[in-house]
Amino acid sequence: MSDLASAALYDSRWGKNTVYLYDGLFRQSVYGRLAGYEDFNDADRLALDPAMRQVVGGRAVDAQAASASQMGLFETETLPMP
Repeated sequence: MSDLASAALYDSRWGKNTVYLYDGLFRQSVYGRLAGYEDFNDADRLALDPAMRQVVGGRAVDAQAASASQMGLFETETLPMP
């Protein structure tokens, strides 16, 4: 599912703005909702959760998943794009 979604998301970011790949941000968004969290405001708590870090993958496995501000940008600026 996330492979299909990430293929549909065009990533125009560059430099330090690409810490988390869109497929990881998408997985964090979806699985956070499935875990019962309502929106990206809970991302700071979820960013430290070991299971969520594995779901996001990449850098998050060893550090932390995306923060509330990073998830907010993704969910408000990227997901609504046509």
